[in-house]
Amino acid sequence: MLSKTFWSIAFRPFFLFSIAWSFLVLLIWTSTNQGYAFVNLSTPASYWHGHEMIFGVMGAILAGFLFTASSNWTGTPPLSDGKLQSLFSAWALARILSLTPFQYAYLFFDLIFFSLFLYYLSKILF
Repeated sequence: MLSKTFWSIAFRPFFLFSIAWSFLVLLIWTSTNQGYAFVNLSTPASYWHGHEMIFGVMGAILAGFLFTASSNWTGTPPLSDGKLQSLFSAWALARILSLTPFQYAYLFFDLIFFSLFLYYLSKILF
């Protein structure tokens, strides 16, 4: 179990896991292109890699930065604890499901992640 401090501000979980995910995505994509596929992807490897780099890695980095910076800009408390955990869980579940043949399931959780992202960010900014 991660500590309460880890979930107190958004850049900690999102930056840490986006870095780890980017290395894993590169490893999977490279091995698949070399013919050593060990994951049953639902889409061609190059499409999957592009989607994960844009929506997975950059989505997490954007969330970590904007939720940390927006609370500083507005003087409001940062997104933390349960809300941050729910946002991160939607992101993480989409990443895990992207490694399975269930394409629509991971796209569904990507939509949940970005919907929660916009909802929580608008509450901070407005």
